[in-house]
Amino acid sequence: MDTYFFVTYIFEVSAFLLSIYYYKNHKSREVLYLTWFLGITIFVETISSYSFLLDDLSFLSRLKGTNFENNYWIYNIYMIVSYLFYGSFFKWYLKSNKAIKILDILSVVYVIGSILYLIINEGFFEGYSLFTLLVGTILVLLSLFYYYYEIIKNDSLLNIKKSVPFYVSLGALFFHLFTTPVLIYSIYYRQSFNPEFDTVFKIVLYGSNLILYFSFILGFIICSKKKKI
Repeated sequence: MDTYFFVTYIFEVSAFLLSIYYYKNHKSREVLYLTWFLGITIFVETISSYSFLLDDLSFLSRLKGTNFENNYWIYNIYMIVSYLFYGSFFKWYLKSNKAIKILDILSVVYVIGSILYLIINEGFFEGYSLFTLLVGTILVLLSLFYYYYEIIKNDSLLNIKKSVPFYVSLGALFFHLFTTPVLIYSIYYRQSFNPEFDTVFKIVLYGSNLILYFSFILGFIICSKKKKI
C-alpha cells in the first residue's frame, strides 16, 4: 500500500477519534455532523484502498480491465457529499439570512448538477467529475468567505483561537485551494501517464490532506477545555 496513503489515513483516524472525544464533552449539532463526516471519510478511504491491492489479492485481480479497476467512482460520489458538507458546515455559523439563502440555492444547484453530470458524462469510472470539482469548490470558498466576513463583522477575532470551526476552515481553505487545480489537471491528462505530474499530484494531494487533518486535530486539542465552540 502507498506510504503516503497510509500516513494520511493515520491522520484521518486520529482526527476522527479526537472528534468523538470532543463531542462527548462539548455536544453540538455541528460537531456531531463533523464527527459523522470524518467517519464516512475513513470508511470511503478504507473501501477505496482496494485499488492498491489488485496485484496482492487474487479475488481483486478480477477487477483489472473493468470499470472498477480504479477507485474514481467512489470518490466521484464522495466528493459530492464532501463539498456539500463543508458548504453546510460553515453556513450553520452564519447569521445573515441572505448569505444562508444564497448558499442554500447554490447547494441545490450543485447537488442536482453533479448527479446529472455523472449520469450524462462517461467519465464516472475514468476520472474526477469536473462539474463537482468546480462548483463544489465555489460552494466551499463562498461559505468560507461568508464565515470569515461574519467573524470580522461581529468582532469575534478575540475568541477565534478557541473555535473549532476556525481550525476546520483553515484546513478546508488550504485543502481546496491547492487540490482543486491538480485534480482538474488530472482530468485532462488521465489518458497519458506522466511520472513528473504523478509525483507532484501525490505531494499536493497527500500534503494537503495532512494539513487538513492536522488542522482538525489541532483544533480539537486546543478547544478541548472550552465548553462551547
